[in-house]
Amino acid sequence: AEAYRNLGENQKGLETLRAASLAVAGSAAIQLALGESSDQAGYPAEALPAFRKAFELDPESHVTALRLAQTLFSLGHLSEAQSVLINAMKCWPENPDLAYIYANTSLAIGDREAALQALEIAILTDQPEIKRYILLAETLLEAYRPGSTGEIDRKPYHLDRANQVLETALTWMPDHTMGLILYGEVLLARGEIQEAFEIFSQ
Repeated sequence: AEAYRNLGENQKGLETLRAASLAVAGSAAIQLALGESSDQAGYPAEALPAFRKAFELDPESHVTALRLAQTLFSLGHLSEAQSVLINAMKCWPENPDLAYIYANTSLAIGDREAALQALEIAILTDQPEIKRYILLAETLLEAYRPGSTGEIDRKPYHLDRANQVLETALTWMPDHTMGLILYGEVLLARGEIQEAFEIFSQ
């Protein structure tokens, strides 16, 4: 299958993996490879059972857990995606991508507090990813706003933490438009009108 892919014959590679998955049904590696190839070929519905089987055969693999959760999320199976990621929670600190998918899944079902806890881990990557900081700041700001379902006594924390997160993110990308907009909104919420005006002007 790998040889076919190296030759650019991806369909033959996929057919080879389909045959291999039947011949060696107990191989987690083959099931994972079939899922990857199916997904890359644009067949996520075919990738899903392969990822499920791979995860069943090797539930300790964080790579398989991530790919299964990503596919479940993309196909709208949010509860199952959450379940897979919760079972892999011990791997989150070393694999922040798992926490990031969990955060997005939690937000999709309206569980903001669960998303916030996961995002605090998701930002701890070797190479900082601005989109994760932006999502964390945005979620914190939403938790602070009137009508939020967050805990009332934690709202000041949400605002202060959003400020910290954005200041950190904007040190790497000072011209990031969404980062500046959110930072301006945080400053407005803190009553720092002039400072907010200057940020919005940027």
